[in-house]
Amino acid sequence: MTPPFADLAQVPVGMSLPSLHFDPTVAKSALTPAATFDSYPVHYDLEFAHRLGLPHMFLNSMPILGLVNRLVTDWAGPDVFVIKHEIAIKRSLYVGIPIRVDGTVAAVTPVPDKQIPLTTGPMVEVDVGIWSAADKCVIASISIARRGITK
Repeated sequence: MTPPFADLAQVPVGMSLPSLHFDPTVAKSALTPAATFDSYPVHYDLEFAHRLGLPHMFLNSMPILGLVNRLVTDWAGPDVFVIKHEIAIKRSLYVGIPIRVDGTVAAVTPVPDKQIPLTTGPMVEVDVGIWSAADKCVIASISIARRGITK
């Protein structure tokens, strides 16, 4: 059964998206660096992280960006695509500390014609925060639109 997804043409500015929860594990921390040839050992070598004075390994930027995208696509559905996103990682997200991803609709505007011609409806911008324990570690903004032909 397909869950009901947000109607982007009807979402109000200020609407909160359902939170996403993620538990970073050693395997999850190591998979993305391996797939993207990120050889910095702090993502997969606990002893190296400890030698740097860190409490554990931390996630690289690709799964962090994936969490931002997943929050929005879980809410809006699989037929949306990302027009743009901006991300600022303020603090590391460590293995073993649960993560919460929150989002709020920041703007609903027409999609610029020159930018994406194959859309239907508006462009929705969502402000996203990623929290680890009590710290807001990541601030992001993501703009999406639904696929389709604009009439």
